[in-house]
Amino acid sequence: MKGFSDVRFRVLLSCVLLIGLGLFLYSSILSFEYVWDDTLLFVDKVSLLNEPLSWELVSQPVLFGTSYFRPLVFLSWYAEFKFWGQSSTVSHAIHLVLYLLNCLLVYGVARIFLESCERRELKSLLAALVYCAHPVLIETTAWVSGRFDLFVSFFMYLAVLIYFSDKVKGKSALVGLFYVCALFSKELGLVFPFIIYALWMAKYGTGSSLLVSTKRFVGENRPLLILLVVISVVYLLLRSYSVGGIYHREISWLYVSEAYFSDFLPFKALLFYAYRLVLPFLAGGALHPYEYYWTGFYESFLAIAFALMAFVLVVRGLIKNERPIYWLILAGLFCLSLVLHIIPLTVGENLGHDRFLSSGLAFFVIAAMRPDYVGLLTQIKVRRKVAVGIVASCVVFWGAIVAFTHHSFLNVWKNEFSLWQESYRVYPDFKPGTYNYVYSALKSGRLEIAEEVLQEIAEEEGFGVSEQSLYADLLVRKGDPEALRYLEGLEVALPKFHQGEVPIYMITSFHVTPKQLGGFYSTYASALVVFEGDLEKAKEYNDIAAWYLEKGEVLPLLYQRAAIEYLLGNYDEALDKLVVISSWNFAHKEDLVAFFEMLVEKYCSGKESLEPCEQFDQKEAKWLQIEEQLARGLGS
Repeated sequence: MKGFSDVRFRVLLSCVLLIGLGLFLYSSILSFEYVWDDTLLFVDKVSLLNEPLSWELVSQPVLFGTSYFRPLVFLSWYAEFKFWGQSSTVSHAIHLVLYLLNCLLVYGVARIFLESCERRELKSLLAALVYCAHPVLIETTAWVSGRFDLFVSFFMYLAVLIYFSDKVKGKSALVGLFYVCALFSKELGLVFPFIIYALWMAKYGTGSSLLVSTKRFVGENRPLLILLVVISVVYLLLRSYSVGGIYHREISWLYVSEAYFSDFLPFKALLFYAYRLVLPFLAGGALHPYEYYWTGFYESFLAIAFALMAFVLVVRGLIKNERPIYWLILAGLFCLSLVLHIIPLTVGENLGHDRFLSSGLAFFVIAAMRPDYVGLLTQIKVRRKVAVGIVASCVVFWGAIVAFTHHSFLNVWKNEFSLWQESYRVYPDFKPGTYNYVYSALKSGRLEIAEEVLQEIAEEEGFGVSEQSLYADLLVRKGDPEALRYLEGLEVALPKFHQGEVPIYMITSFHVTPKQLGGFYSTYASALVVFEGDLEKAKEYNDIAAWYLEKGEVLPLLYQRAAIEYLLGNYDEALDKLVVISSWNFAHKEDLVAFFEMLVEKYCSGKESLEPCEQFDQKEAKWLQIEEQLARGLGS
């Protein structure tokens, strides 16, 4: 009884330490803002704010043109916004709780797979501490759109813990339930049955031949395996029905020849993730463009050699089936299998992302705790005390670098500008990152930074369509009337996809995206209001901008349209509409209301005698009523 009490106390103390470390590392994210794809995925997604709950609402593709099917995460955002509104503090608080739960689950899983090791409790705690502090979790934890990876990791870890527990009743049903939850969180859930196989082999299957152990696994788990297969088939059918297909990209010979034999992407991706696991200290931020990683002949050769060597070592270990460590590594590799560029990925020009390591990280760190490093050193004639000192020094040194990395890179995710500033610092020639950096500088009012970067681009390589659009936006924000002439010239030069002159699928040939074109036409509409007072033409270009944007991107256009309608004399209708959309509890509401007021003020400068301007300027009863309603909406 005394020993049992001691174990319980050590487990409780370990949980307290993990929670304390997690709070110390990540409590600052509560003050972080929404960044990057947050706006596209849910901040400006009008449907999540005002439509009733339905299957169509939560099962829609994550991004237009993709087949990413993740209804459970969208349901979580829908519920969150209904209860607390769109608050970045609430969103990050939910992430902090999920992250802490994952740390505790990893500790529980580590205790299972380190049970046969000496100093089991210490190694289990150390594995969970490494998981908790590892810098690759920064992206998943500090970025609200990383919830997909938080969710799928949580449900897979929970299912693993239940599966290997001896005291849980209805184990198969619970594992099946959490498998469904993992699938509904992210496509990665599909690898869960393979993870169970690898972990079962690590726990029970070593020491026998691979074939015998595999037959034993199937025999002992036949009902569960049948259930997982049935769930997988139903999931794929439901996915195909909801998002129009199993996957939105096909594996063609062209892709294989370019990705495998020209760019060597699968080999480089494997080396990239190994590098991020062991040495995640040299680059933070959102982007890791493959054109920056091992692009020369010798670097490519190194990537191929590393991948092949790792493959041979792991396969040899699996075939011999003597050590659990190889099966734990295989479980981690299963978690990476969908993002190694073996199949085409929709990740821009990035080789990988830290968030893709979130689920596999647990199995890699547990595998790293299996060997007896002190024993290995003593085998090569190192004195035991010296060996202990070497191992302890390595752990302390790695921990110190991790602490510095967290201090350096966590705050990168605090707002849009800091995120893209870091990406621009590391990859100054990567065009998508540069575009986002300039755009975030414009949005945050750092016009001098945007102008400096745009001037550098103009001097070095000249403007493309996207840079011209940004420059026009800069001129509008500076109040430079030259903006209108510049916009007119650019508008003439742009292909008119919205008029059918060029098919929309050819848009990539012009090195521009629909969102960028929508932003350009929106900027043009604002310039027509501010510099020309041409409201009818501004209304026309507001419609064109909406043509290029997805439903979740049009929220700023609604405020622009309300301002135009107001100035055209339809101000009762326009302001009533403004109150309706401002009653939706979304983030950045204050900025969009300020945008509405800026357009009205700029148009009315020198035109105070006009009825809408007079009403706006004199704050008559109707306008005061609207302001009260707006203030009530903003405070909700």
